[in-house]
Formats: sequence, C-alpha cells, structure tokens
Amino acid sequence: MKLLFIPIVMLLASCSTTQIDWDWEPNETGCQNKALFWPSIAYYSEMPVSSVRFGYQPDNGKGPAFLVTISSGMDLISHKGEPYFLVAYGDNEKSCVIKMSINECSGAKKLLATLSRAQIPLVHAFDNPEGVVVLHGTRYYLSSKDGQNNFNAWSFYGYGHPMIELIKQSKRKIEHCTSKALTMYKDFSVN
Repeated sequence: MKLLFIPIVMLLASCSTTQIDWDWEPNETGCQNKALFWPSIAYYSEMPVSSVRFGYQPDNGKGPAFLVTISSGMDLISHKGEPYFLVAYGDNEKSCVIKMSINECSGAKKLLATLSRAQIPLVHAFDNPEGVVVLHGTRYYLSSKDGQNNFNAWSFYGYGHPMIELIKQSKRKIEHCTSKALTMYKDFSVN
C-alpha cells in the first residue's frame, strides 16, 4: 500500500501546479500567459468542419506542447469561411500562437488531405498487454471534424503506436511554418 501511495501523491502534486483556463483557446496570433493544455483543446474546443488537429504534450519539464490545426474554416450552417493553418507552442505558464491563411504554409493543404485519410488502429498491443508501461511520457493527439460535423479524437500515451510516427512526420513536413511560433515561445517571458 505504501508503494502505491507515494506515486499517487507525486502525480497529484505535479498536476496541482497547472493553472488551466478552460475558456481559453489558442486561436489568434500572439503570446499569452496561459497554459497550452491539450486535453481541454482536443476534446472541448470548437473546430470547423473538415478540419484536423494534431500534436503532443510532453511530460512536465520536457519541453513545450505542440499543436497544429489545419482547417477549412468553414461554418457548418453557412458553408463559408477562410481555410487556415494554426500552430501553437506552450507549457503550463505560457503559449504562443501563429494563425495564417492555409496558402501561406506550403504543404498544409497536402498534409490536411493526408491526415484526413489516416486510418487509426482501434487497438494497440491488444494481443500482448503490458499494463502500465510508462509513468511519465509524451501524450500524442489527433482530432478531426469531418464534413458532416462528426468529431473524432484519439490520444495515446506509451510507445510503439503507428500513429506516433504519423504525427512526427506531419510535424516535420510543416516545420518551415511552425518554427516562428517556437521562437516566439522561447523569447516570451511570463509576466
């Protein structure tokens, strides 16, 4: 029992230091004294139809979280809107965002098409369960909203899942569009 108590206390202590503004979403260019907290963004934020969002959130102290949204920008009712590319880097204290036209990021349209066709395996290591394999690590995210407004979200915490490589490859394909946001994040000091 004592062995179980110590990790639980450590986990709760590490979580209590994060101040989450559940009403804030990274959707405009600039830096904020706000946490980039993936679960709230992945599951609770608004997303236009025909859009994909991906990224990762490393364990505390292991670098900034990374988020990209590639979107049609289309409103479900009016079928109007401007396609956009959004990138954000952040941690528990600050976030920096760049939002641009999808045309300003070469390769973004192609990546949107690729990600929209991604096949996510329903299970991983199902035939060879290992139990808890990682106590601290990076959590990967991929969410989308299809053309009929159906929302799908996937997240993974562990190693060896084929979607991890897809997310890493996707990030590499658009690094020329994301590097400025990372520089902004590094240069921004928390007030």
